[in-house]
Amino acid sequence: MGWTPCIYAVDRPERGGSTLLVTTDRLHPSVAWITEEIRPVLPGEVADTIREALARGWEPDVDGAPFQLDLSGRTVARD
Repeated sequence: MGWTPCIYAVDRPERGGSTLLVTTDRLHPSVAWITEEIRPVLPGEVADTIREALARGWEPDVDGAPFQLDLSGRTVARD
């Protein structure tokens, strides 16, 4: 069993555009049960992450490659 981070995507399917891919600081639930308690990604975290991605240049209404935001090396606020 390797370390597999939990990654989630945010997009606006009704409008198209670029997808936001977020790599979190926690294990994917499929492997987390082995070593630690599973911590879900909460709606407040997703909202904070969207704001951060927008501040870093993510343009969700512009077609293009996915915008990758790697938060695996830091602790993020928990709800």
